[in-house]
Amino acid sequence: MLSTSFIILQPIVALASRATCQLPCNHTERYKAWPKRRPAPSLKRISPYARQMKTVRTTISVLRQFSKNEPELGVSEIARRLGLDKATVHRVLKTLIAERFVEQDPDTKRYRLGFAVLDIAAARMASFHFLANTAAEIQRLSASLGESVAIHALDAGEMVCLNFVEASQPVRVSFFIGERFPIHVTSSGMAALSTMDRAQWEPLLAIANRDKRAPPVSPVDMEARLEKVRRDGFAVVDQTFEAGVRAIASPIRDGNGNLACTISVAAPAQRRSVDDIASLAPAVLETARRIGESLAGRVTGDKFFSLK
Repeated sequence: MLSTSFIILQPIVALASRATCQLPCNHTERYKAWPKRRPAPSLKRISPYARQMKTVRTTISVLRQFSKNEPELGVSEIARRLGLDKATVHRVLKTLIAERFVEQDPDTKRYRLGFAVLDIAAARMASFHFLANTAAEIQRLSASLGESVAIHALDAGEMVCLNFVEASQPVRVSFFIGERFPIHVTSSGMAALSTMDRAQWEPLLAIANRDKRAPPVSPVDMEARLEKVRRDGFAVVDQTFEAGVRAIASPIRDGNGNLACTISVAAPAQRRSVDDIASLAPAVLETARRIGESLAGRVTGDKFFSLK
């Protein structure tokens, strides 16, 4: 009976013994048998350059939180928007205050942009040599049409207002220096894109289509719109970006034929129909021609405006 049980259990004992021999026999061997994990990233392995670039981006992001509509902000607001801790934001603001790029209100303890920002802005505006050539022209055009006139420059997927003259009428379209508009739904934007071939404007359209302020436009639709702008020499929009506003715009080229800027006329929809706006084309085109001629010999276009 005993020998029979031993014979039956012998294969099982042998298997168990073989399996046991394959297992680690002590804690050290057991640890070595575990699969090795990839070590967690260490701050020491991040290059100094990468850390510096991260700091630069954080600083720029903090500065970009201030706007015309929100000129003053607190630390908590900025930290919440950027997903940063308050200590990091406070350190950045402290450095910006030391360099005069940010100021702190002594009463409210809130922050606002400092005068050093104006120094940078003035230097940038001085590089737009054509602005001196546009001031008298847009003043004359606004007076003759009774509507607001503006000069815009291309900056990637947006048009930036560089100069303007508002209409003297009680109901009018207003602009402000530095105001930004998406290129794909505005007359100034389409006027600018009309000076480019598809390989140039399509990447800009992709950038503009990410703008949440306006619906996206397909490349096929944009190509059709730009073909019309090229034929006519001007672009007309009917409340495509801002309700109640219609506008017309034309590109202005420098001495090398590159885009320098655009000139646009904007009017309330309650005063100007689409046909009325289109009828302003001769005056707009003539003003654009005169400004362009004044830029003969000057290179003011592509090398200034980023296409990235």
